[in-house]
Formats: sequence, C-alpha cells, structure tokens
Amino acid sequence: MSLSGKQRRFLRAEAHSLDPLVSLGKEGITENLVSAVTDALLAHELIKVRVLDNAPVSRQEAAEDLPTQAKAELVGLVGRILILYKRHPHKPKLTLPREAVDARGPAREPDEDAPGPAREPEDAPGDAREPDEGAPGDAREPDKNA
Repeated sequence: MSLSGKQRRFLRAEAHSLDPLVSLGKEGITENLVSAVTDALLAHELIKVRVLDNAPVSRQEAAEDLPTQAKAELVGLVGRILILYKRHPHKPKLTLPREAVDARGPAREPDEDAPGPAREPEDAPGDAREPDEGAPGDAREPDKNA
C-alpha cells in the first residue's frame, strides 16, 4: 500500500495533536520495539514514535527500517519524531481522502454541448443601456441652487 501526497498530508494533520506512544532508545530497533509499534498501530492506526538522542540508529535509518519491519507506512519525519500509519484490517478508524483519479477514471471537464445549467450570454440584446443613463423613470432635474 502506497500513500498519495494528499493522504500523507491528511494523516500528518491528524497526527498533529498526538503524543509519541513509543520511544526508540539505547537498545535500537529490537523485536520488542517492533512488537510495541505493531500493537500500537493495531490499536490506533496512526502513531508517533520518538527517536531518543541515545539511540544507536539515526532518525533517517529508523525511518527506513522501522516501517518496513512493522509493515506500516511512513507518513512523515518531523525532527526526531516518526509518524507511522497502518490501516486496521477489520475496523478502520480513519477514512483517507481518495485520489482525484480512481477506479472510475480521471476527472473530466463537462462538455460544452452537454445539457447543464443555462447560462446568460455575455452581451444580452435587451441590456444595451449606457452606464450614465440611469434607470427608466429616474429623470432628475439639475439642482438650480448650486
């Protein structure tokens, strides 16, 4: 499963208010850490993982290895925080935005000949009045006191 840019942006926005649930520390990426990440993803679908300063792997290495081992998608890397997403297999909590191009095909512009809402022509023949004429019946006499 590969996420589109629109879906990643949506998930980053959803993750903004979340706190990191898992910390990657001095032990590095271990089976216990991967198990904790997998369990958190199953419970929440979208999580943050903090890479601590004393971790033996860099944040970039963690961003490459951890999602692969946990079978998750890397949504983003902000500082020392990884944002991971894995859709729940039975009861998804988040509904991702769809792509502009889906199974129905690309979005199309409406045809000019297709029936649709009626539009007024730009130069309507009954509206050829000069801008300074005023409305009919609005004949004012010039002010004689001025």
